[in-house]
Amino acid sequence: MAEVPTAMSAKPIERFLNVIETSGVPSKVDTKYLKSVGFKSGNDTSLIGVFKLLGFIDASQAPTQTWRNYRDKTKSSAVLGAAIKTAYAGLFELYPDAHRKDEEAVRNWIRSTTTAGEVTVQRAMATFKALVSKADFENIDSANTGHVATATAATIPGVPQGQASITQAVRSGPAVNINIELQIPATNDPEVYENFFAAMKKHLFDDGDGK
Repeated sequence: MAEVPTAMSAKPIERFLNVIETSGVPSKVDTKYLKSVGFKSGNDTSLIGVFKLLGFIDASQAPTQTWRNYRDKTKSSAVLGAAIKTAYAGLFELYPDAHRKDEEAVRNWIRSTTTAGEVTVQRAMATFKALVSKADFENIDSANTGHVATATAATIPGVPQGQASITQAVRSGPAVNINIELQIPATNDPEVYENFFAAMKKHLFDDGDGK
């Protein structure tokens, strides 16, 4: 069964996030590092497992790019939101607004995902709440890549409006993500398909001629 991020105590999570944001990037996140930044309780070691599942720490216990991205205070909460949605993928598939769901709904998902007892379920619930309280789920698209420009619902001549749409998301930097969603009614008219590909060329593939 999938692992659910579970801290022995959720109270240090906010303080640890602040350390990530304001302190230098260590070469390794182990108990020695935790003690050096003020986390000296035996319970604090569970933070390593939590932040591994969130993608802040890799298998060798080194900070990842997510850790480094979180240090940018202008997008730290969105970086955390993206990490939470990945770590709790099953929960967000069940409830796309899981961060707004009532506690019992989330707790029931945790119960169905783990074989742990009720004490651990409650710790996992507290961990989720502590993380969500510091996260931004509204600006995740720009968390790691900056500005996102989106053009939607390009109308294709010959196809009823609402039956086809073209969505193009262009992120700053070299990455370009294109999502095409089609629902074209059955037809033997080749003009419908010609118009579709003409619309693709116009809206997705700018050849620089301005047409």
